[in-house]
Parts: sequence; C-alpha cells; structure tokens
Amino acid sequence: MVSGPDLGAGYLYQLSFDGDPPGPTFVFHAQDGGVDASGPPIGPLGFLGYRHPASACMFGGPRCWERSFALPESELVRARAAYQRTRFCMAALLGHEYEGTPVPFVEGLEEFLRRCDAPMRSAGVGYRIVGRGAAWLRRPEELPTILTVETRPGGAALLGKELEPLLLEPVADRGPEEGVGGRAFLGTFRSGLRVDFGEPPPGAGRGDWSVEELPWAGFAVPVPKRAPG
Repeated sequence: MVSGPDLGAGYLYQLSFDGDPPGPTFVFHAQDGGVDASGPPIGPLGFLGYRHPASACMFGGPRCWERSFALPESELVRARAAYQRTRFCMAALLGHEYEGTPVPFVEGLEEFLRRCDAPMRSAGVGYRIVGRGAAWLRRPEELPTILTVETRPGGAALLGKELEPLLLEPVADRGPEEGVGGRAFLGTFRSGLRVDFGEPPPGAGRGDWSVEELPWAGFAVPVPKRAPG
C-alpha cells in the first residue's frame, strides 16, 4: 500500500495491490479526508468511474471511492506514477466538474496532437476524436471540458506510451463497459485538459470505423464521418 500527503480537493489517497484470485489488481482509493484534507470534498468521484466497494474497504471504509486496474505487479512503476499524478491533479479535475473552472481545451488538444498524431499514423493505428471534441472541431462554439479519443485495437497502449508522463490511469482492461484504455491530464497540476482514450469494448461498434479528417492548427484531425444528410 502506498499513501501520500494531502494535496487538497478534500480527499486522502492510497494505492493498493492485490495479487490474489480472480487476478492481480491495482486499486486507487480516495476517502473523505475532512479537515485533514482541506475538506469537505468538492464533489463525488463517480464522474471519473470511481465506485464504492461492495464491502467496507480496509483503507477507507464503506464510502471509500475506488478505481481498479487489472494489471500484473510488474506494472507497479507505471501504476504508481499515474496514482501520484491523480493526487496532484484531482483538485483541478473536481474544479472543472463542479465549479466551472475554465479548461484550456485548445491548448490541450494541440498538445495531444503534437505528441500523438505522428506516432499513431506511423504505426498505422487508427484513432479519432469523438463526442463533444469532434462537434467542436466542426463548429467551434462552446469549449468542451474533456477530450475523448477512440482507437483501433492496439491504439490504447501506443497512446499510453506517448502520454506516459501525463497519465492519471495506467492503460488496462477496464471491463466490459469501458474496454482497454487509459486517462491523462495534459497541462500543469492546476490547469489542464483531461483526455480519456481507449478501444471500444467488445460489441460496441468495433466494425464501424468511418472517419473523415478536419483541418485544424496544421493537423488533419480524424473524427467520425457524418452520415449523409
């Protein structure tokens, strides 16, 4: 188990590893730290995929927030680095979600493309910007607060490699609802853009990969192709 000093946002954090069946798993824990964490927390962590445990957590009790990653113990260095960045960036993430803190979307998108576009193309692994990011590229009005990136099989690991110093979560199979993917925070600890990336889980449209490229900031940015009409 690894813990760390309070970094604000109202939570106290731990990283644990369980090597017992059904399989090796790293877990990020966050519990309401009250005054010990400059609390109360700004808001709950469900929007980041954290869930309360089925039974009381030995670290944070029944209301502990947990996010699990099925990875072998050999991935400790990557898991720990992502855990540490999560602690440092959580106040900014919560501020974006609950307090309307401005998100540097344009700067973050440009940094993502600068880091990742060429390596993905060189490897021949397809990716595309989806969701509100794609809508903004077509019609730049209200700025999105996150960047969502979908990849072809193998793309999540490559993006994880290119974004490794900025990862909030190690690339892992996150289960049938989310599939293989990861999460990063591009920017400083106080200001940045959350990037959620991954491969579609089984049965979630893996065969539909129609893409068009939109010119932006010197890049040809891939987005889902719109249906005619």
